Amino acid sequence: MINRVRRAKLPALLLTLGVVAAGCGTGETQQPEPQRTVTLVTDSSWKIPQELHAAFERQTELRLEHRTLGDTPTELVEALAERRGEQLGDVVLGVDTSTVRAALAGDVLIPYTSPEANRGQQRFSVDKQQRLSAVDRLAVCVNVDNSWFAEHDIAPPETMADLLEPAYADLLAMPDPKASPHGMAFLLGSIAREGKQNWVQYWRKLKANGLQVLPTTDEVREQYTAAGGEGERPLVVAAATLPAQLAEDAEGKTSVLTDSCHEQIRYAGVLAKADSTERAGKLLDFLLTQQFQQAVPQAYGTYPVRQGVELPEGWAETVAAPEEPNTLPAREADAGRKAVLARWHQVMSE
Repeated sequence: MINRVRRAKLPALLLTLGVVAAGCGTGETQQPEPQRTVTLVTDSSWKIPQELHAAFERQTELRLEHRTLGDTPTELVEALAERRGEQLGDVVLGVDTSTVRAALAGDVLIPYTSPEANRGQQRFSVDKQQRLSAVDRLAVCVNVDNSWFAEHDIAPPETMADLLEPAYADLLAMPDPKASPHGMAFLLGSIAREGKQNWVQYWRKLKANGLQVLPTTDEVREQYTAAGGEGERPLVVAAATLPAQLAEDAEGKTSVLTDSCHEQIRYAGVLAKADSTERAGKLLDFLLTQQFQQAVPQAYGTYPVRQGVELPEGWAETVAAPEEPNTLPAREADAGRKAVLARWHQVMSE
């Protein structure tokens, strides 16, 4: 009797186990795998346009996260060095000409050669190990409100030397190099042009001629007479692409002082503590693609580094990239950056 009862219950027990197992196989009780992520680290000046953010996630099936460290390239690189033992992200974007040396010396980057990096970007290479890949070109110049000068019957300046003339006293504004990449670019450009022995004297004269130094690029733009506000300065240090960013009624009425232009190349690299070098590589590749590079001018007011990328309509005629900017080599620009800043602030406070 006992044996018959056990044999009778056995098929029912097996059936019950089979139902449970089948339930497990349906996926109804399983949690979906979390979407893989990749983190981009920048200073606060970088914002990834939403359409590009979505395109990257759609094309790679990765979730893109964005983290900011500091407000300038200097603060970004210093934060990476100070926290090199932490997993801060996968790719850094925003190392520029003036911070290349510090970034490469900090053991925070690893070599990575993107398959997209041989489309013109290689001409800006600064590292044989390929720890940094050029992403865009920031050109900074003195922007000139030609309409203001015409209204006041004054010939606009044509050279950096002209800015020291009495005719241009109290007309120039610039952002502080310590807080603004644009200000730093202009300072480095002056050193490239005037030489290491003469740049301090140039700045003394520029200060004596009424140079206005403001904390941020935005405040400088507010002072620009061509920006449509209450500005009082017809000469401002800003991106070479500013004329294209102004209101349509200002188009053709402004220009840049080409003699004053300085170029900063901005780079991206894979972080040594990246959670996944494979995912990091996909993100860096995307930054160099035709798709991203095509969006660079409108998104950042800069020039793409990939060759064959067309500038927005009208840019080629009005804000073409300077052909011969005053440029210090990356390592030279970075090597004495802190000393130059300290000396410059001393001159400005004399």
